[in-house]
Amino acid sequence: MMLFESARVKLRKMTTDDTALYHIWRNDQEIMRSTNPILDVYSPQDTQTFVEYVILGSASSKSYILVEKESETPIGVLALINIEYKNRNAECIIDIGEKKYWGQDYGSEGMNLLLGYCFYKMNMHRLSLRVFIQRQGNPSV
Repeated sequence: MMLFESARVKLRKMTTDDTALYHIWRNDQEIMRSTNPILDVYSPQDTQTFVEYVILGSASSKSYILVEKESETPIGVLALINIEYKNRNAECIIDIGEKKYWGQDYGSEGMNLLLGYCFYKMNMHRLSLRVFIQRQGNPSV
């Protein structure tokens, strides 16, 4: 089911069918370095459990696959985490998993779709972008 789309990308809800692709992205430290402070290697079972219980099984998160429209290629994941419906707050995460799409504003286009949904459909008040920066081997927020 397609939720949102723009000129070049669309967002759809993440499903368990996306687990194998997400597993590849999740184990690539270059891809995950900006959103995951604990760079580790995960087994397929670890990723399956994470997708089922943390990504899809949480009432306080929503996850979407970013799809390049022309080729129908899944290129990344955008998520809302720590959603506080009462206070209308959430955190956003974005990872572009397909490196050939880096630096071409696909992430910005996807984030604009997500922000529009958050503010105009979910009536959110405040969103923050979760980013971790690696400095001299130590993660910091």
